[in-house]
Amino acid sequence: MIQHLPHRRLPPAPRLRRALPTPIAAMAALRSVVPLALGAAVLVAAAGATPATAAFARPEKAKLAVQSDRPAYEAGTTARISALVAIEPGWHVNSHTPTFDYLIPTELQLDLPDGWPQAAVEYPPAQKKSFAFADVPLSVYDGDVVIQARVRIPAGARPGAFPLVARLHYQACDHSQCLPPVTSQSQVTLVVKAAPGGARPRDAGGVAAPTTTAIKD
Repeated sequence: MIQHLPHRRLPPAPRLRRALPTPIAAMAALRSVVPLALGAAVLVAAAGATPATAAFARPEKAKLAVQSDRPAYEAGTTARISALVAIEPGWHVNSHTPTFDYLIPTELQLDLPDGWPQAAVEYPPAQKKSFAFADVPLSVYDGDVVIQARVRIPAGARPGAFPLVARLHYQACDHSQCLPPVTSQSQVTLVVKAAPGGARPRDAGGVAAPTTTAIKD
């Protein structure tokens, strides 16, 4: 006689968790790390940024040097200032009186001490040159040019050293492009010497400047 045994239910097999392949696991880890790293990098870059590094300096294709005609001057005389402009080969600048109104002229400005009259600036003759981008010859400077200026020293100027700042505003171009306009700077010092023979300096009207005398009791 066959005896039937009751059926026993086996416990379910434990479910195995599949490990992510190494590349996928690495990518998952990077997704959580990269935003933090990028945030830190942005903070570092922002902390180290300066106006000098944020903006690019405009290239200067002309060098400016300024000199005076004498080492010292008497009050009431005129100083002659020479601004030497050396333009790089292959480049040119518009003259002080360019061919068209929309072109930027070359201009020299002198910053003088308070009370001094404005300088009289004399620009050299320009050259007429043809370029592929223009239908007519343009009025330009190239190579080495000299701009002259006359500075009248007031008759009442006291002896001493007076620094003058020269600023040259220009736009440089070659045969295919024009750069943004720039301003180059240079400086020269005018020395006003004492009047000869102990003479008193005169004011702008030619009258001797008054002197003060101490009154003793």
